[in-house]
Amino acid sequence: GGSDTFDGTMRVGFVIELQQDGALGVEWLGGYWKMPPQPLESPESEGRKTWTSAGLEDVLVSSFNSVAKRTAPVSPVHLEEVYRILGPALLAVLHEDISGPAAIDGLCEQEPLMKAFVACRSSSVLRQTDVKRSWEPLKQARALCEE
Repeated sequence: GGSDTFDGTMRVGFVIELQQDGALGVEWLGGYWKMPPQPLESPESEGRKTWTSAGLEDVLVSSFNSVAKRTAPVSPVHLEEVYRILGPALLAVLHEDISGPAAIDGLCEQEPLMKAFVACRSSSVLRQTDVKRSWEPLKQARALCEE
């Protein structure tokens, strides 16, 4: 029904474009919620639903089935918040050299979890060529998550 609570996954679409001044820009295409088959119910609810691994899948895993498309609109306020946070992070990841702690510190200053994600991504890239250096961004991400 309309009052059910779902654990959806927000999807947003965007295009990275090269602007006339040579800078990169983000053009947002929109977003939607991808929904699992069943609403969330706690084991304490009146229905006393017991969560088995299959039951958890029904309330946590969004549809991958092309026949059963379960989507919902995202409120414009939430989309604007996602764009505000994700936009600068996307451009920084695509444009800047984020291979060191000092570079990562300058990113997403108000969003430590996004900064932690960027640090992990940086570590993943570094690991391909310099395993020893790849540990520093991981340490930085851990510290950010513990803040």
